[in-house]
Amino acid sequence: MTIKKFEYRRIYSLLLIFAILLPYGCHKNEDSYIQDNELRKNFALSSFGENLINKMPKLKEIWAKQYDINSSISTSFTDKKDESSFAEEEVNTLIEISKAFLKEYENLNDQELNKAFEGLNEEDFIFTSLIIWGSHREKNMVKTIRLKSGAIEGDGDWDGERVLHCIAAALGLNIIDDLISNTAALMTVQGTTQLLKTLGKRYLGWIGVGIAVYEFGNCMDVW
Repeated sequence: MTIKKFEYRRIYSLLLIFAILLPYGCHKNEDSYIQDNELRKNFALSSFGENLINKMPKLKEIWAKQYDINSSISTSFTDKKDESSFAEEEVNTLIEISKAFLKEYENLNDQELNKAFEGLNEEDFIFTSLIIWGSHREKNMVKTIRLKSGAIEGDGDWDGERVLHCIAAALGLNIIDDLISNTAALMTVQGTTQLLKTLGKRYLGWIGVGIAVYEFGNCMDVW
């Protein structure tokens, strides 16, 4: 009888210890997941930014050919056909870079990514990536300015107005007003693709997409 009581007490003690440690373990796993998630997103954002900046000289060639008549920028093409092929190659590369970024950023597989972009065009992979990346960049700039000025910094201390203005200008649209009430939506694939569907933008073509990407970066002071 004494032995049975001892065994019961032992089992009870083990269950009690397990009950005490379980929430701690879950909390620790949750913290690790959040930390890993943030690291993954930050890595994706950094890689996309580097790739975008590396593409700037090529995009500037496309832009200069259209808008800077007196430009001294040398181009890699001679006529309109060459220019279109050049732009197509650069835009297709940007599409692949953007797809890789979005999969890494949102932790999506190919099927999930394609489903998220149903009803949109291939170039919208680029514009979605630009808005998400630009939003993080703008938020971090506001955060830095606030910290330097000694102001209290918080997640809601930026409004995304510049990002919306720049994407609208790049796409040849009027200033976007009140299309997104929650700024955080600009940092998600779901929120950004919904914005692009709402805009109903015109067809741009290879050259138009290249110019739009360059003008967005120019507007955001990326280069």
